[in-house]
Amino acid sequence: MGGEEFEFGEINELKIIFDKDKKIKLSDLSAYLYNLKVVYTSLYKNPKSVDKFAPWDYNKISQKRANVVQTLFDFSISYDINWTFQARNSFFNSNLKNNDLYIEKIEKSSPLAITVEGILLLLTVAIVISGGKIKYNPETGSFEAEMPPIAEGLKKLKELYKS
Repeated sequence: MGGEEFEFGEINELKIIFDKDKKIKLSDLSAYLYNLKVVYTSLYKNPKSVDKFAPWDYNKISQKRANVVQTLFDFSISYDINWTFQARNSFFNSNLKNNDLYIEKIEKSSPLAITVEGILLLLTVAIVISGGKIKYNPETGSFEAEMPPIAEGLKKLKELYKS
């Protein structure tokens, strides 16, 4: 079943704020963004993997990283999701058209902040897997993700591939 057959919810912007690293290695940042797109796309192409998070409660998902990771581990095993380099590359290069992940803005101050646009549920799950916490500001209607250092977030994203 492809993502177009499943109602994920709204497309929205999410500002990702990375922990204040002294320096950010270009390879860590590019690898983090690559793996964020891989996980986002894998969730989109396998909507049953996020079905267990309905109804979409961003605060609840954000506070239960271990449960989210375990659910996706179980899903990967039961549906034989292949995490080889070729499969990850295929997820990364997939064109999801209007549902794809887009960078809206990069703020080059410290801490680094990247505003992305995509399906909010999928972004939330991918960010939580990487160790982030989602916050919603009801006054502005905006979402932010507070992240650990990039290298730590990258390591946590890659944990999913060990299933």
